[in-house]
Amino acid sequence: MTLCRDAWLATADNNSENAKAMLTIWASSKHPVFRRLVFFALAQKPNLVSFDTSISWLLADDGHWLWLPSTMREVMRLLVSFGPILAAGHMQKLQGALVEGPPRTRFRDDIGDDELESSSNRMRWLRLKKLLSNGGTATGAADAFIASVEKRYPEWQLAPDDRDEFPMWSSNGEEQPVEQSPKNIKKLVEWLRNNPSSESAFSGDNWSERCRDDFRRSFFALRKLASEEVWLPQRWAEALYAWSSDELVDSSWKHASSVIVGMPDECFKGALRAIAWWVSRASKNVRGHEEAFFTLVDRIIETGTITVEASDDFSLNHAINHPVGHATSSLLNWWSSIELEDDQGLPDELKDRFAEMCNAEDQPLWIGSVILAQQIIPLLRVDQDWTKQYLIPAFNWDADVIKAAAMWDSFLHAPRVYLPLLELLEVPFLAVPDHIDVLEEQCLKQYTRFLTYIALGEASVFSSTELKDVFSKLPAEYINTVAETLFQALQGAGDQQAEYLKNRIIPFMKRFWPNKPEARTPETFRYFAQICAISAGELPSAFECFKDHLGQTDHFGHLLRLLSERGVASNHPSEVLHILDATIPQDVKYLHGNLKPLLDAIQLSNPALIESPQFTRLSILYRQHEN
Repeated sequence: MTLCRDAWLATADNNSENAKAMLTIWASSKHPVFRRLVFFALAQKPNLVSFDTSISWLLADDGHWLWLPSTMREVMRLLVSFGPILAAGHMQKLQGALVEGPPRTRFRDDIGDDELESSSNRMRWLRLKKLLSNGGTATGAADAFIASVEKRYPEWQLAPDDRDEFPMWSSNGEEQPVEQSPKNIKKLVEWLRNNPSSESAFSGDNWSERCRDDFRRSFFALRKLASEEVWLPQRWAEALYAWSSDELVDSSWKHASSVIVGMPDECFKGALRAIAWWVSRASKNVRGHEEAFFTLVDRIIETGTITVEASDDFSLNHAINHPVGHATSSLLNWWSSIELEDDQGLPDELKDRFAEMCNAEDQPLWIGSVILAQQIIPLLRVDQDWTKQYLIPAFNWDADVIKAAAMWDSFLHAPRVYLPLLELLEVPFLAVPDHIDVLEEQCLKQYTRFLTYIALGEASVFSSTELKDVFSKLPAEYINTVAETLFQALQGAGDQQAEYLKNRIIPFMKRFWPNKPEARTPETFRYFAQICAISAGELPSAFECFKDHLGQTDHFGHLLRLLSERGVASNHPSEVLHILDATIPQDVKYLHGNLKPLLDAIQLSNPALIESPQFTRLSILYRQHEN
């Protein structure tokens, strides 16, 4: 293991493509040893692959590797490394999996309920705490879970020596904790002078903990050394990550910002990512220290564009975690601390900096415009002229396809329907399906959802012909997303579902649904049947609209639950029978228990239907699977 790790690290330093190829080979194996190597590598070089890929590897096989004892140490180190660098979307996905917890199959069959609950809680709590221990921000669900668990188990604490990261801890009777930094300031200064960096990612000292627990002494020691022209980039980086917590960020900014402004270039380069992260965390409250703020932002941008190599990863996640991305977010945070009004114009402090990003041809600098794309609506409202001149052109496909793809990936991460913006982006927006080869799958799914909601909302920006043409260009996997979005939109209409079905869903199907073979898939069959199921009193209208778009799918379990919950079989037995017959395959491997009550309700409501071929087939099918 050690030899493989060392060889891979050396390869990554000299040839990132070869290192990435080896990582992919390891990830294709199901053996725990190779998964340990994968997670070790991701913790050491987090930007080598996209965070989408990293998270998918960690959560692969229904989270098997996340909870497996033999990969525990590497998983824990990876979670710690993810804390300060994961974007909100990935953090939410990862924390969701952690809160959900390990499957029941991870535990022995004869385990008691109390022991099962305690073990599951411990596994979830430990991984969440590791993820949050290095600057990560908890979601609401994760925060609530941790609070409830710690109230129940107040004795649970993270081990200072990381022993809780191992499935087993063996000892010769003598504890061997990590090296403890001195508490005395003078001794701490000398200790830092003699220990400019910790030994490795998996051992070392408690400097990070010291910085979190004792800001005054840790800062004084670093400042004292800086006054002697002794700059320790790794120690500064560890300190800044620790000081980025909610409790320390304001006080650390007040005292440390002026010191870091004077940091020599070589040290600044070595601690760049930590500085960029810390400044972004402090940026919402820098009043009184704005000169230092803008100086540091400019240095981050300059150093980041020079020292960080361009990447073929142009996703929003890459942009967010790039130093230039952090700097741009810092400027936006500073801007948002001002009371914004429509048409007030961008502040002078932002105009030129943002314009330079938008006009840049080199990727490290135009990454800033990718971050700006997320805020294009407030930018347009506050300064329409500036946004039209600098930001809107970056979305055009003709100028730079890669940059345009990055801009759309960013905007579509959380799009909103704002008609003045859609009018300006009409042509490149409609051209997105023509550039599927350069866009990520998640981006295209977001585009499809957004496009569907635009069509449902009957936005006046686009003609029916334009929208129909765009829907017709979508490949099958994204047509599935259209069907899913229609179901979700109707489901979210609440008490207005009947009106929404008549006035939005049915007209959408008539105007925009692509009538081509690729649009008939098991997934579209599934969602269209579910739309009928939740249509309640309008089920006959829904069935009339969708009857020619139904077909067999293995994913009919949720349909049966919806039909049972809504009780529609009693009121519309004929339609429900046709939906069931059209949807449930003859060769189904498992038949859900909700079918029998539905057949009983159909028979009770309309006894004549029991003679129909559809009822006969489903009844026989149910009896075949009854036992």
